[in-house]
Amino acid sequence: MGLFTPKWMTDATEAGKLTDESKLEKAYLKSDNMLVVLTSIRKINDTSFLYEILEGKNMPDVSDGYKKMIKEIAAEKLGVLDRELLIKAAAFSEPAIELLYYSEILELIKSHASDTDDDVISSWMDRIKDKNVLRKIYFSDSMPTRLRSMAQKKAEE
Repeated sequence: MGLFTPKWMTDATEAGKLTDESKLEKAYLKSDNMLVVLTSIRKINDTSFLYEILEGKNMPDVSDGYKKMIKEIAAEKLGVLDRELLIKAAAFSEPAIELLYYSEILELIKSHASDTDDDVISSWMDRIKDKNVLRKIYFSDSMPTRLRSMAQKKAEE
């Protein structure tokens, strides 16, 4: 037992042929070949597993640059497979929030608008990098005044 390594753990082409989620997850987590890791993550369809990647769990031992790439791939997959879970992940994952639609971002911000802690709201606003989205928030009559004010300040930075 354990005397050889399956070809799908060392060869990206072979990993790309896999359909078994447990083998894909194993190749993703355990392979030393970065092409195998990236091929495997692109094929994984287990939404819980993808969500955990965005949480920082289920992360192979790779450089920060690859971790960022892996989280971006996981967010893209999750956006296709389970949009609600992607929205939930946006609370803590930059790659997830970058994939949200403008309306989804507004709903998330509105849901936090009742928070009395400006730091919570400010942390949401900090995640929005697109100045056009910030301007839309500012000009939206349906947004609470303090959110509009925060969006204006951030857009002017």
